[in-house]
Formats: sequence, structure tokens, C-alpha cells
Amino acid sequence: MSIEGHQRTLASCCLLSSKLYKIASPILWNRLRLTARTVDPEDGKKKISEEKKSVGKIRDRQKNSKRLREHVRTLSLFHHSPYWCHSDSDEEDRKLFELPNLHTLHLHLRDDGCIHDGPHIEENCRILEQLKPKTLVIHNTDIISLDLDKICIPNGIFKNVEIICLISPAYDRILYPGIYNGLPKLPSLIRVFWLFTPSSSKITDCGYWYQTYKQYLATLALQTCSLEVPFTIINSGVLGSCGTKDPIPAINSCQNALAVYVKQSVERQEKFKVNDKNQSAADKRPVSDLVNFVSLKQFLEEEDWSVYLEKDEVERWVQATHRLIAPMEA
Repeated sequence: MSIEGHQRTLASCCLLSSKLYKIASPILWNRLRLTARTVDPEDGKKKISEEKKSVGKIRDRQKNSKRLREHVRTLSLFHHSPYWCHSDSDEEDRKLFELPNLHTLHLHLRDDGCIHDGPHIEENCRILEQLKPKTLVIHNTDIISLDLDKICIPNGIFKNVEIICLISPAYDRILYPGIYNGLPKLPSLIRVFWLFTPSSSKITDCGYWYQTYKQYLATLALQTCSLEVPFTIINSGVLGSCGTKDPIPAINSCQNALAVYVKQSVERQEKFKVNDKNQSAADKRPVSDLVNFVSLKQFLEEEDWSVYLEKDEVERWVQATHRLIAPMEA
């Protein structure tokens, strides 16, 4: 378990007084982070923490632990071994983790799109079995390889999800078919975000990847439109290509090109559908209106992004995106 940076001073004060702890605990528990790793002060890399190995046991040692869990509104869970969260235990030993007032769940996946490390990754994560978030944020989404059926998330967790936010690093990876199969399993879904984060000092220079990305974005747009769910694609310009076969000189031009391609794909597909509601084309809202491309700056200005994103990561993205744009504006 770890504490947000701005909460550490408050946490230190709470150690001095039980009265202070009682007053401040709702603030401290509002955003809960569960991870088996810690940052090595020598090289800055994350490694398994010996002190955190038993966190997954979740033994109610505190008399007020149930009350404290009621304060949790946001949970961030990082990828870990089934041993750490005791998902490899017998059914009678799998004590469930309940957060009755949870609103937002952040899942930080491995590079291959799983929440579990090592063997037995197919086991559903015990920590997630009783959670019912309204907003689900999936970090490190492998562009297209994410399949909601294969990341060790119990199916019940999707029942109440109204907003899903996918966050993908914009660099080359192996692509697989995937996420589209998961969307229909979200019966309460009202909105989808897909945010691409800059991950290098230069724009991707391979035209193949840009061509592949735009095809998959169009496919996911068709899926969300069929559900009549708004689909917002953020910072897609970082997928831009500087290659000679498909030159895109700047992030904005890449975003515009993607928007045109995806919306045209949606409109073409819509023409082949039968209107079973006997509604005239003039009265019907164009499904392409459900798809919206925005820059990272525009998203941060227009949306209450703190609901979906974490402050420290947003600061990194803004700085990295600026490094991409600055040389092209010079």
C-alpha cells in the first residue's frame, strides 16, 4: 500500500495522534494504491518490496478496517503475482476485498495486458472479485492486444461500469485482435475514452504502425457507435508517422487525418445498416458524431480529468508531448 505524494505529510502527522488519525483517515483512504513494488532509491527502478509481500493477505487486523475501506473512492491496483494477492489459495482461504463506495478503479497492467505476473496468470484476481466501480481506467493498454476476457478480471466487475478509459503508450508493439469483444459485456456503459501517451523523444517513424492504428481505431469506433456510446480519442497525434511512405509532419495533422479516416469509415458502415426504427435519415443523428478526436491539451481543459487520471502521470504526458511538438514548431 502506498500514499499519494501530497498526503505523506498528513500521514506523518497522523502517527502522532490517534485523534488526528481518526479525523484524517477518510482523506488518506480516499485514494488507495495497492502494489507489490517499491522504487529503488539507488537506480530509480521499481522492484518487488519485501515489506509489501503480505499486503495481499488483507487480514482485518485493525478493528476499524471495515469502516476505513468505506472511505475508499479510488483504487489503483498494479500488476502482481497471484501469490501476492492470494488468488492461488483454496476457495475457503480466498477472503474477499470489499470496497462498498468505490467509484474509480485504476488497473496498471503488464506489457502483455495481464494483471497477474508469472505462472497461473489465468486466475481471476481475488482483490477484484467483489469490486463494482463505475469508472474503469486500464493503464498500459497494449493498443489492440487487450481482451477483457483474458486479463484476470472477474466478469462481475463490468456490470456497473459506466465509463471506461483506456490508456496506451504510443510505441511499437505486437498487435492482436482484442478489445472489441469486451465492450458488449458492459451493460451500463455510457462513454469510452482512449488516450495515447507519448513514450519517446520523437514521433514514431514507421508508416506501418500509423496505418494499423487507424484501422483498429475505426473498428472500435464502429463498436461503440453500434452501442450508441460516445467515443473520445485523446492525443492520437502521437501515433503520427514521419516516414516517407505516409509523411505526417506534425501531431495535429496526424490527429486530423485519423479523425477523417475513422469518421468516414463509420459513415460508410452506417449506410449499409437497415433502419429498423422507421426513422428518416434527416431525423437521425449521424453516428459519426459520437466519435470525437481531441488533443491532450483540449481534454485537460474541457474534462474533469482528475476522475479518470492521476496527477503525476498527467504531468509526465504534458511534458513529453511538449518535447514532441517543440522541435516541429521551431
